[in-house]
Parts: sequence; structure tokens; C-alpha cells
Amino acid sequence: MLGGVCAGIANRLDLDPTIVRVATVVLALITGGVVLIIYVALWLIMPRPDAPGRPSRDRINEELRDATDRVQEAAGILTRAARQAADELSEASRRRAPSAQAPDASAPPMPAQDVTPPPPPAPTSEYDAGATPPEPPAAPETGSTAGDTRPPQ
Repeated sequence: MLGGVCAGIANRLDLDPTIVRVATVVLALITGGVVLIIYVALWLIMPRPDAPGRPSRDRINEELRDATDRVQEAAGILTRAARQAADELSEASRRRAPSAQAPDASAPPMPAQDVTPPPPPAPTSEYDAGATPPEPPAAPETGSTAGDTRPPQ
């Protein structure tokens, strides 16, 4: 109960402060005092529960409810705007629909389009035209003159 660190941790984790204090003492004995260094660091770092500027849980819940209400209000406004835009588009398309349905009799008929595929490209070399590639050179003969570079006599 030196600095309220165990009580603060217990409060945050919704545990009994006695359990956290006993666990701290046991861990201090097991770790050879390392937990005491961590305890002192937390004592210096952790805010006090009555520190100004720290909102309470009730205040945070109230802010979340207000934010939820504002989001729902914005969703309703957007839904109404989308419906209004859809209605205006529908009305505009209904006004254009009668003229779009009656074809213009003075317009010439559309010509039929050619749907035949283009011819294949012309071959660019004799191999593209279907010619057989030349045979690779024959393997050198094996024998006593295998490593000889002189021309045959």
C-alpha cells in the first residue's frame, strides 16, 4: 500500500487489490527484486485517480453515446439525400424515356459491320513459313585423333 500501484492495477483489471498485492510480493521474491524496480517505475508513471484531466468511465460512456447519436443522425441525413437523388434521377429518366423510345424515321439505317477476323500476319522468316531448321553439325569422331587440331591429310 505504498503508492497505490497494486490498487490501480487491480481497479483496472477488476480484481481484488489483495490478490494483486500478494502476487506482487510473490513475484518480488521469485525475481529477486526486479518487480520492486517495476513497482517504483509504475509509481512514478501512473496517474493518480483524482488527477485533473482524467475522464471517468461514466464520462467516456456518455461521450460514446453522444457520438453514436451523431453518427445515426448523419446516416439518416445521407439516406434521405440518397433517396432524393434517386427520385430525381428516376424522374429525369421518365421525362427522357418517350423521346428515346421512338426512333427517328429520317435517320439512315446503320450499315452492317464486318465481323470476319483479319488474316494472319505474313511470315517474317523461312522458319515461320514452315521450313525445317538445318541439322546441327555432326559430333566429332572419337579415336586417336580426337584431340588433334591439325587438318586431316
